[in-house]
Amino acid sequence: MHHDIDYQITGAVAKLLHARPQARNAESKRLLDELDQALTEATADERVRSIVIGGRATISLPVTIFLYRSRS
Repeated sequence: MHHDIDYQITGAVAKLLHARPQARNAESKRLLDELDQALTEATADERVRSIVIGGRATISLPVTIFLYRSRS
């Protein structure tokens, strides 16, 4: 269960969004642990080809990273 990460899969894209608007999406130990868990889940999911990491709040500048993984 994720509290500080909003984890969604849409098609072949996994979205891992920081969900701490009250803290302007500042990273915490729990958030980083959840991010690690979500990345592990996303990379194990055969449907996922891309992972987007960002922030869900409009009050902070979200940083987004696109990772592409080829399945051969």
